[in-house]
Amino acid sequence: MEEVETQVRSSLEAGDPRTAMTIAISAYGPELLGFLKALHRRPIDAQEVFGEACMDMWRGIGGFDGRSTFRAWAYAITRNAHHRYLGRYLRRARQHTGSSALAALPARVRTETAPWRKTENKDRLERLRQTLEPDEQMLLVLRLDRGMSWSEIGEVLGGGAAEPALQSRRAATARKRFERLRARLKQLALQEGLISSRD
Repeated sequence: MEEVETQVRSSLEAGDPRTAMTIAISAYGPELLGFLKALHRRPIDAQEVFGEACMDMWRGIGGFDGRSTFRAWAYAITRNAHHRYLGRYLRRARQHTGSSALAALPARVRTETAPWRKTENKDRLERLRQTLEPDEQMLLVLRLDRGMSWSEIGEVLGGGAAEPALQSRRAATARKRFERLRARLKQLALQEGLISSRD
């Protein structure tokens, strides 16, 4: 990925944002879309958010100052597009349903899984994961599925690049949140009988 970062920066320094975006989206697009598919259970929702994120990147590429990797910047933009989409979804849901129906919807969605997609244990693990808050799910995806560094995760969850001291605090906060989340998931997995106390 270092080569991609170098090419993106060189294109931007040469005043060619179109080439920079082409390189970046070609390299990082599939993983950004995969990130969104892990957060949205309907592929069409993930694709819609991905399209919005790409437009946001295009509009904001002039503001990319290189204090972070383009990859982390792109994830932060994608995260913001995801949150905007969820906000619109909830507003539409409130307009079309009563508040009690709306409150029950997330719980139902979190526990439903297509039986043909997963084995029983994987299904139970997925249900556990779906009980998490969206930001907790995002933290798991960034660290476990995408293998991002704590610094990159701090930047994505914090909304963009920051001064080194703030970036260091964000990374430490993300690491602590992850440790607490891992302990909670282990406890839930024990209760569900997915792991034994010896694991």
